[in-house]
Amino acid sequence: MNEQVPLQAAAGPWWQAVGRRDWRTWFLAMLGWTFDGYEATALTVVLIPAVSSLLPRTAVHLAPVYASLVVAAALLGWGVGGILGGVVADYVGRKRAMIYAILTYAIFTALTGFATSWQWMAVFRFLTGFGIGSEWGTGTAMIFETWPKRARTMGLVLLQSGFGVGAVLAAAVALAALHTPQGWRWVFYIGVLPALVTLWLRRDMPESARWEEADRHRREVARLRREGRLREQTHEDTFTLAYLFVDPEIRRRTLLALAVGTATTVGYWGASTWMPAAMIAHATQLHLKTAPLWGAYTGIIFNLAAIVGYITFAPLADGLGRKKAIALVQFLALLSIPAFFYLGSTGGLGRLIVFAAIAGYFTLGQFSWMTIYLPELYPTRARTTGSGFIFNFTRFFTVVSVLVAGQLIAAFHGYAKAATIIGLIYVIGLAAIGFLPETKGKELEL
Repeated sequence: MNEQVPLQAAAGPWWQAVGRRDWRTWFLAMLGWTFDGYEATALTVVLIPAVSSLLPRTAVHLAPVYASLVVAAALLGWGVGGILGGVVADYVGRKRAMIYAILTYAIFTALTGFATSWQWMAVFRFLTGFGIGSEWGTGTAMIFETWPKRARTMGLVLLQSGFGVGAVLAAAVALAALHTPQGWRWVFYIGVLPALVTLWLRRDMPESARWEEADRHRREVARLRREGRLREQTHEDTFTLAYLFVDPEIRRRTLLALAVGTATTVGYWGASTWMPAAMIAHATQLHLKTAPLWGAYTGIIFNLAAIVGYITFAPLADGLGRKKAIALVQFLALLSIPAFFYLGSTGGLGRLIVFAAIAGYFTLGQFSWMTIYLPELYPTRARTTGSGFIFNFTRFFTVVSVLVAGQLIAAFHGYAKAATIIGLIYVIGLAAIGFLPETKGKELEL
């Protein structure tokens, strides 16, 4: 690996370094990730009403179990698509891979609205997840490789905040649609709109010059090897996914980052994602006719708080350093989950909303560390493969956690104990982060 050399920080506010072309690239990448947020959250805010409407009356009480299977299918697709999408983006380019991803998740989100059984919903959500997973790595790499260094951290967290914007939009649409038993279908029908954005992407988004340079270098190495003019072993022409485990230092980084990333994704999907459903259950116990809408209210507040968390992680990571910032938010996330389910439930719905906001800030808002830190761990030739592998392979562990959570919820006849048990995963992240390198202020590798 090339030695990383610290750069001198330039004077002036970060936005003075950002040109018009940089902002255009960011806006288009942010649109893609905003729609990712919509597609991913559309399921969680209508999960129980949607699955319940697809079950016979005699099985409605098992809705959390079937819902966990649907979420697991979505996360499985997210994991597979994200890993393969990262490899594709390192070989065909960031722009083209992003277009493929958006088309995939837009089409299959719309088809989810036509599901006639929970099995079909699971199939469509698997394919939707396939596209969602592919898009994150390409958008992140695009900003990481095109923005000036002193503005890059803010550019990345602003990009990550797009997920929260999309999630809030999904919750708002659900709030309007859930007034009828089949209204949840419109939340998914609207998901076809991102397909129109790909026409804009094809015209206005430039390709990453850094990727083009790395791609030319890789092709040149491959040509020299074919001609027999290069015999020594190099990593430039090693398949990018294999490279993650061939180089000893990269392998160590990958495994440790995978442990930290698993804590983040399992903590959110396995524990916090049940908060809207828990709010609906609490409102139902209070005999409120608007009980189904409280899930959407929770989704809106939770994701608004997450947006604040996304953005404020940038100064935290630049001030404390990457590792200390990650450790801090994971520790507070660990505390926020039982705080919602136990302290929040002792009061009214308003108190629960406050604790949902706190949990949203720390459990979902902490995903910004992946956007900032993961690309810094890998060279350009394998950046989306490495970042995408970590960000998305964690979904496989999350699939297990969601299935386990569904069983625990049924066994405990409630959400609190199940979510608290799953939330203990943050302890693993806190243990692993200490062994990773600090990358604040370091130069990128080609």
